Amino acid sequence: MNNNKGILIVIDSLDGSGKETQTTLLAEYLYNIGVDYHLASFPNYNSPSSHGVKKLLAGDFPDNNHFASSLLFTYDRMLSMNDKRVNGEDVYTLKEFYENGGVIICDRYTSSNILYQSIGLEADESVKEYIDWMDDLEYGKLGLPRPDRILFLDVPPITAIDNIRKRNKGFDTYENVDKLTKVYEGAKRLKRVGYDMTFIECTEYGKMKSIDEIHQLIIKELEDLL
Repeated sequence: MNNNKGILIVIDSLDGSGKETQTTLLAEYLYNIGVDYHLASFPNYNSPSSHGVKKLLAGDFPDNNHFASSLLFTYDRMLSMNDKRVNGEDVYTLKEFYENGGVIICDRYTSSNILYQSIGLEADESVKEYIDWMDDLEYGKLGLPRPDRILFLDVPPITAIDNIRKRNKGFDTYENVDKLTKVYEGAKRLKRVGYDMTFIECTEYGKMKSIDEIHQLIIKELEDLL
């Protein structure tokens, strides 16, 4: 490792838009070009830190307070980014890996808090205030790495629901047309209020583009970083 700050790339979207597939393909791309990277997914369901998130998504925790709900996800990210990892003789955290020049690819990150929790906020000004609150909490007070690029896979809600149905794993609290539509509209509003998130058009004429087409669009958007 060196002393140069690394790169943190976030891939975000509605559920059912292919985040897992595209983060995996990006990881394979980095491996093939010899880039030192780690792949992270949030919430981190493999860690006890996601206990509160699991209760929220199962409908066992009130989700009518976006600040309280956000803290459950923040807690999970904070612990996951500071958990010790072992790689050969090296012992380090993801945060240390990033701070010493490594590349981290995240399947969801702080942007998901902002995206999902801001859908209950009616005024654009309230959304801006919430973004500022999250920014100060996670990147300021807690010192979590700030993303260098946030990519949003733009897939309409109806298409996303169809993709979820095809994977035959059931639906969680947020995986229904009504909520996904609100989240999708919320993503467009984030773009309108100036949130730094790059949209990747994943459909054409109402149909999903091929996995490789979307992958190539992602690589093109990251050319200046990698």
